[in-house]
Amino acid sequence: MGKQAAQTLDGAVLYGTPWSVAKGNQFFFENCYGLFQKVIGLSLNSKIRSILPKFEPLMGKEDFEELSHAISTNTSGLDHIDKHVYCKMFGYKDT
Repeated sequence: MGKQAAQTLDGAVLYGTPWSVAKGNQFFFENCYGLFQKVIGLSLNSKIRSILPKFEPLMGKEDFEELSHAISTNTSGLDHIDKHVYCKMFGYKDT
């Protein structure tokens, strides 16, 4: 299978999942003592950290420092990113 076809199928699988995301949220964060969310979250954290300097000119100093601190202190995974990055990014009070 070609690389482009594989990427298209990956996207289709992502949007065509047969389970309820709302019902699966707790299972995802608690299954195997949170191992999956930790591995995925720390991987995402690493990717954000690598591109973070590019965002500095686009953000206010206080917001950039807050984001930098959140990314540099993440040791727990996706739950940390949810609480300290996504909530602020999308204007939510909490997760």
